[in-house]
Amino acid sequence: MESNAAIDYTDPENIETVDPGFWAYRNFLVLTGKTPFTFIGHEYQKAILSCKFPKQCIKKGAQLGVTEIGVIKSLHGHRFKRYPQGSLYLFPTQDDVTDFSKARFGPLIKDNPEAIGRFVMDTDAANIKRIGDSMLYFRGARAAKKIEGIKKTSSKLKSIPVDRITRDERDEMDVAMVKLSEARIDHSLVREELDLSTPSIPDYGIDKEYLKSDQRIWIITCKKCTGETCLEIEFPDIIGINKAGEYFRQCRHCGEEIHPRDGRWIAQYPSKSKDYVGWWISQLNQVRKPLAKIMETFLDTGPDADITEFYNSVLGMAHIEAENRLTRDEVYQLCSRDPMQLRSDGPCAMGVDVGKMLHVVVGFRKSQDTLKVIYVQRVQSFDEVHDIAKRYNVTCAVIDLYPETRTVREFQEAEPYLVYGCEYKENQPRGPIWTEPAGATENQKHRIVTINRTEICDTTHNLVVIPGYCILPRRNAEMDEFVVEMCNTAKVLETDEITGKQVYRYRKLDADHYRHAANYFWLASQHINIATETVNRRKKAPRRRDARVV
Repeated sequence: MESNAAIDYTDPENIETVDPGFWAYRNFLVLTGKTPFTFIGHEYQKAILSCKFPKQCIKKGAQLGVTEIGVIKSLHGHRFKRYPQGSLYLFPTQDDVTDFSKARFGPLIKDNPEAIGRFVMDTDAANIKRIGDSMLYFRGARAAKKIEGIKKTSSKLKSIPVDRITRDERDEMDVAMVKLSEARIDHSLVREELDLSTPSIPDYGIDKEYLKSDQRIWIITCKKCTGETCLEIEFPDIIGINKAGEYFRQCRHCGEEIHPRDGRWIAQYPSKSKDYVGWWISQLNQVRKPLAKIMETFLDTGPDADITEFYNSVLGMAHIEAENRLTRDEVYQLCSRDPMQLRSDGPCAMGVDVGKMLHVVVGFRKSQDTLKVIYVQRVQSFDEVHDIAKRYNVTCAVIDLYPETRTVREFQEAEPYLVYGCEYKENQPRGPIWTEPAGATENQKHRIVTINRTEICDTTHNLVVIPGYCILPRRNAEMDEFVVEMCNTAKVLETDEITGKQVYRYRKLDADHYRHAANYFWLASQHINIATETVNRRKKAPRRRDARVV
């Protein structure tokens, strides 16, 4: 067993009351696998456990003992009464809560009767435990219900005031629930937050959080030349092969073998440390996983090779294939020199996404295959949408049916042109389905179009990346917002909860209203004729012969 002398700690009597790592080490906490807690092979955990900064995030590869870090810090805070209001441990789903409670937390109490068990008062409920004088809550971050199809809420999250929040596997959580959880510490004097996750999509979730932080990396010092190497940044150049054909970690300066145990944390942006502390660790620093296995996966170029999974789970890096997310450069390349038009004779199509504001996209069909967007805008009311439709001679509009279904119905009835309410359906076969109620009269235009969400997002993706399919107005402030929101969805491979099959779905990364308005605009464009370009340009008045030329 590891000797206490191997750990470089000062030894005041009360150190374990303020240092979760020392507490876990001194009490030989038994974790998963029935093995006592140790820093050997996990030297990177020591600084993370000792860090008392209130806002932290950990971007990590899989199977690196990071979940245990979150658990130890939460339990330590309860044991020594740091969280009088309690703490919240958030998982992606309620099933994750149940699995963790049974497979991890239950055995943790049983296997550590002195250090933990004797302080846990309630052990029956899977989602709540009383530890000492305060409560430890386990919750799933999946929305409990939807209000009118879009607004998400969770009464279980709303009713919990706490001092600490740990979000485990942040990238798999519902974005709305993450924001809702942040309000749980509003009245706390402690206000601790820890986000930890295997990253998925660049500039999303844990990757986005890490970029806000001081961005700490594990730097290994070479015993031969004293040079410093970060395995994550220098991979794959820091993987060498010795004479026996075995892989080893090598110094980027002299090529000598280096070891993760000789590392320390360095902040790449120390000026941010006063606001946010972030850590990045990968399986390259996991000494229990053979490097040969890592390199075998990395060098696999077969048809079934999943390079994204390698980057995410092994390197702890966000990655997505180019064809699965639009870039801002791709959208900006569609911008022409033409400013937004003030009006048009049309015929034009209009797409409207409904939320706190109404996001409007208007354009016409320039040819059979080419759409030209001539106006995008955010407005406050349907009256303004009516004025826009009139100004641009809209002959077909598609509007988000939710959350304002009644208002959309009223708008349909009042408008003199074709208006459809749109509803996304995950399992719908290919192609939009256009319907209207049986026996509907001309004044009861409750028409609906349903379409598979992944399919229509694929369509507008192709509208951008395939040359000649779409033309946008020239760049201005509103177009900048349009471009950002067009790129705020990404196609990821997910497991269907009902069937268990893996399917591609578009995940919302941030505000994406204009992407959906563009989806609806494309649908509406299927019901308009090709417009003549000249009717959309203002004719110049003839110049008088006696006019002075300046």
